[in-house]
Amino acid sequence: MTPLTQAITSVLCILILVLPRKLLLAPFVMGIFFVPADQCLVVGGANFFVSQIMVISAILRMAVRGEMQSVKINTCDVVFMVSTLYVATVYVLYDMSTEVLVFRCGRLLESFGAYFIFRVSTRSWADVSRFGTLLAAGVIMLLPFVVKEHLTANNPFAILGRSATALRDGRLRCSSSFPHPIMLGSFAAALCPLFFGCLKATGRKVFWGVPLVVAVYFVIASASSGPALSLVGGVLFLASFRLRKYAKEFVIGAFAVLCLLSILMNAPVWFVIARINVVPGSTGWHRANLVQQFADHFGEWWLLGARGPAIVSWGVYAADVTNHYLALGANGGFLGMALFIGLLALCINALRKYSRRPIPLVTQWLVWGVCVSLITHCISFMSVTYFGQISLLLYWSLAVAAFACGNLRCEFANVRSMSNVQYQQRHNICV
Repeated sequence: MTPLTQAITSVLCILILVLPRKLLLAPFVMGIFFVPADQCLVVGGANFFVSQIMVISAILRMAVRGEMQSVKINTCDVVFMVSTLYVATVYVLYDMSTEVLVFRCGRLLESFGAYFIFRVSTRSWADVSRFGTLLAAGVIMLLPFVVKEHLTANNPFAILGRSATALRDGRLRCSSSFPHPIMLGSFAAALCPLFFGCLKATGRKVFWGVPLVVAVYFVIASASSGPALSLVGGVLFLASFRLRKYAKEFVIGAFAVLCLLSILMNAPVWFVIARINVVPGSTGWHRANLVQQFADHFGEWWLLGARGPAIVSWGVYAADVTNHYLALGANGGFLGMALFIGLLALCINALRKYSRRPIPLVTQWLVWGVCVSLITHCISFMSVTYFGQISLLLYWSLAVAAFACGNLRCEFANVRSMSNVQYQQRHNICV
């Protein structure tokens, strides 16, 4: 960790300790946008990444201030904890070494800690809107840095330990403070539905329209096919707002299309990925071949997963598993991957159902924006394995889904008698 990164991290931790509860997540947002996630502090031979340090600070603050309100555990919470713990356990059992155990404990601290903090901090949909406001502010503040990198091919975050701007087929691929251009693009693509949902919820077109346009620019600046496809998918799902009650029919239709493609295509259906190259130089074939190799060697990874040397022997270049679902399979076996997919389905369905409750239309749009944001993550998982700052955004989305799941039967029981304006005033949605 560079001295400047240490200084910034120290300031963020101090802010976590002293800021009021409503602004507790502001330092996390600043850390996401302006502190490279791969920077770590070595203490006693253990590496503490920036996100882990901030999580520890927030937990200490909540414990001292008595802010750890009781959270009623629901199905989403249980599946998240079980899936995360199962993958970590299988990962350790595969290698059975002290180094691996310490590494996975650190990752568990980050995932469980971040999820818990977001879960406790989400007490109303006003809190969701407030977090969206913080993200919008972060996007606007990051804009000059991305523009400079896009125009000059010099990453301003190099002074914090980031690498130089990538170049592919003559196109600059900006990454800013993120560990890879795809991470920046996927992060921005996931923000777009959230910003649009907040726009529809508040009616503040300029306030939310500007960060929405900036997020789209970040997707373009990343020059990556995965984020572009995630953005397109997000737009399509946002447009299907009035069709969300037909989710079952959509799933059946998608399955039927896949079956039809598998009959008509000479190659397996996942080689459709190889034909989709939004940006010149994309590695769609590699991602399709990755799925093929995992399918061909299912018997080698289904129980305890597989690691680098084994994956390389399958013909996967440098064991580069650029698929989050398959990465979970490699780390936690088939059951670990299945648990995670089940968690995503559960969370998306909870948000979809909540958005269809007899609540004001403005709240329906806010919930649907979070739901579609989570769906864009699911699309991005096909082209990248998450690491770095974007994982915090995923944990927040899952925590909001758990909040919706826990309130499906009891939240807004008397909202039928409220007008949209009364609801906004009571819950301060415009914050």
